Amino acid sequence: MKKIFLSGILLFSYHVTSAQDTSFKEDVSKLVEITVDTKDMSLMRRALSVRLNAKEKENFNKDYDVIVSEFTSDIEKYYMDKYTHDEIQQLLAFYKTPVGKKFLSDKRLLVENDFPDEYPLGMEIYKMKKKEKEKKEE
Repeated sequence: MKKIFLSGILLFSYHVTSAQDTSFKEDVSKLVEITVDTKDMSLMRRALSVRLNAKEKENFNKDYDVIVSEFTSDIEKYYMDKYTHDEIQQLLAFYKTPVGKKFLSDKRLLVENDFPDEYPLGMEIYKMKKKEKEKKEE
């Protein structure tokens, strides 16, 4: 009977922990959605692929999506490593306030230090564009 009871407690605690992890990841994803300007990334994607033919554009978009996904995953990992779930929830609440919204509009000037840099993303996109151009010239 003790074994069944202990197994039940362990299973329940695992389920609760798993649900908390899922909730934490969802909140981190929301925070990344708020703090990463995906509109700029979408515009950049469109601008870089404008002169490609359909097949080149398809390949470019696939590669671009992988790179952007890796970039946002790095940011999610950063948030999960540096902040608790409670802190993430506080940040989400902050970004809903007028000051938080103002901060977001000025964030490019404020984000620094060890926050994942957008430079590697730009370099990867540049390499992709160069590769597509070289294929076109062949």
